[in-house]
Amino acid sequence: MGPSAKLSTKAREARGRGNASATIESSLTPAAGGTRVDIVTDLQLAGAVAQYGRGLVQDVSSQIITQFADCLKAQLTATPEEAAAAVEAQARPVQGLRLGLGALWRALGRLFRRG
Repeated sequence: MGPSAKLSTKAREARGRGNASATIESSLTPAAGGTRVDIVTDLQLAGAVAQYGRGLVQDVSSQIITQFADCLKAQLTATPEEAAAAVEAQARPVQGLRLGLGALWRALGRLFRRG
């Protein structure tokens, strides 16, 4: 196994109705001319945010990881100026409503595919 990183974070909902903490472990391994990144997350939710349900939390997490991966890819394959622009584009507050609506849309899609 190659290099690895471990990050820990805590967040609190702006109105104080819930909080979250997470430990994110990632490891790198060579794969077919590139690098495979495996991510394991231990997420703990409390308060109002914990009521959203597992599926919704997984969908939102997936969106955030995809945004992170896209930003990292842009930084690794770009000129220094383009890499700085990619970071700047992602360095804004998380759009909670947009993430939630996207997750809800995917949940509805799964529901209708089952039927």
